Amino acid sequence: MIEADSWAGLLLQCAVLAALGALVALLARLLRFRRITHPLPAPRAAALWSLLAVGLGWVLVIGLLFALAGGEPARHQESREAAPAGPGDVVGQLFVALVVVVPVLLVMRWRREPFASAGVSTRNLGRSLVVSAFLVAAAFACWFLAARSGGSGAPVRLAGSWSLLQFAVVGFAEEFAFRGYLQTRLVGWLGTQPGWIVASVLMAMAHAGHRVATLGTSGGSALLGAASLVPISLFLGFVMLRTRSIIAPGLLHTFINWLNL
Repeated sequence: MIEADSWAGLLLQCAVLAALGALVALLARLLRFRRITHPLPAPRAAALWSLLAVGLGWVLVIGLLFALAGGEPARHQESREAAPAGPGDVVGQLFVALVVVVPVLLVMRWRREPFASAGVSTRNLGRSLVVSAFLVAAAFACWFLAARSGGSGAPVRLAGSWSLLQFAVVGFAEEFAFRGYLQTRLVGWLGTQPGWIVASVLMAMAHAGHRVATLGTSGGSALLGAASLVPISLFLGFVMLRTRSIIAPGLLHTFINWLNL
């Protein structure tokens, strides 16, 4: 996700996200999203199990990334990540996504929780796609303005299609685990605003371990970098609250990562 590189950039990002959030709320109201109600028995237990499942999956992923890094210098790691993605990268990302998602799926199956309770449903599909189109267009507009202001007008090339597919795997896996599954259950236990905030902060801060494992950054720098993701994480969580589906946040997450690359 987008990481602000200065206080001014962070403030600008927050202002843009606040404006987009107001537009998303208005659009969702105009589209009249239908409520999807799947009350989960024992909300506290459901939330605690979701914390356990998502936490376990993420710890396994971080451990896997540390094992794959094998002590390589951070500079080499960064150059490797900047290289064009290919089919092998997509397959590798699918494996990582499974490590994140499988504990969630196992707990959902054991507790007999429907997929719709984690934001996976065909209900509101058309409405969600309308919101997705608006948000993706806004992401492209912000990217274009940032590129122009930075003196670079290089277009996104078709050669980045494998990267787009790779980021789609990342985006939808993380949105399903943290937003559709975890946030929904924290909201059911703690209430809408506390559950949304806690899930969003956890989602952002989980990236600290990822940065240490893949980029070799120090713990303090990794925490600061992860903290800068809190605004966009809150925004994606807000989109989930308004659309009740992981489609819009998943697509926006995908394109944000792709354009940021």
